[in-house]
Amino acid sequence: MKKSKIFSNFFMIAIIVWMLLPLVATFIYSLFKNWTDIIPTGFSFNSYETLFTNPRFFTALYQTVLLCIVPIIITIIVMLILVAVTINPATNGGLFTKSRKATRDTEEQAIYD
Repeated sequence: MKKSKIFSNFFMIAIIVWMLLPLVATFIYSLFKNWTDIIPTGFSFNSYETLFTNPRFFTALYQTVLLCIVPIIITIIVMLILVAVTINPATNGGLFTKSRKATRDTEEQAIYD
């Protein structure tokens, strides 16, 4: 039992490192101007300064957040409404189940046929 827990912890750490490594490398690459050798040269924040002073960046960021968040909110609202309607006690347990009376009447009809 303990051996499998150690393996699962190691596996999770390996996956996290595997997923974060490209993000960290991209951030490091963005801080330098020249990558001609193993050691980069020209450390600068100019690219970030240009990015954050451009008004189109904030427009694009706003639209991206809007396109990501709004569909999720709409989906959650629609799903909650559908769940509330399908398990509503007024519909005898849901829209997709037969009422007890209809089931009983069908069984009685099958017995007499």
